[in-house]
Amino acid sequence: MRLFPAYVLSLAIALGGCGGHAFYPSRAIEGRVVDVETGQALAGAAVVAKWDWGGPGLGHPTEGIHDAVEVVTDADGNFTLPRKMHVRLYGEVEPPFIIVYYPGYKDFHGQEGSGLFAAKNSEPAQIALRKLGPGERMKGADTPTLVDGIPKSKIPNLLRLVNVQRKALGLEPIRR
Repeated sequence: MRLFPAYVLSLAIALGGCGGHAFYPSRAIEGRVVDVETGQALAGAAVVAKWDWGGPGLGHPTEGIHDAVEVVTDADGNFTLPRKMHVRLYGEVEPPFIIVYYPGYKDFHGQEGSGLFAAKNSEPAQIALRKLGPGERMKGADTPTLVDGIPKSKIPNLLRLVNVQRKALGLEPIRR
């Protein structure tokens, strides 16, 4: 019977070493969402951080969504995505993708560690969204592509805002 705990510990260590380490901290990310033309704050925009994971697999890599967090911008367009500690025994957790959505505007996608969200940048990121043109308004009625696979319970405000856009266009709401 004493071999069982040792076996389980050995297996956990072996699997943990199969694609990285077990703990993946992420820092808090601060920013401000504004209209690109006027510089006016966009209060109530949905901001989502989505962490994916990837690891070795048979024949091809294995990957999926690890976690997601949603916040809403305040009256001045400011947001703070909280610091998180991710634990994964198999594979590696990637830096988060940031998705920003506001009805009537082109959604934003960016990844931490590149450009706007550089890891060493201590200044809050400023995300400038542009209004959708007449031919683009129907595209704004779809959920942003990078939220595919995130449980709907994790992005209620983004879905609510997509339905605001859909209603303005005379479309049926997306079920939540």
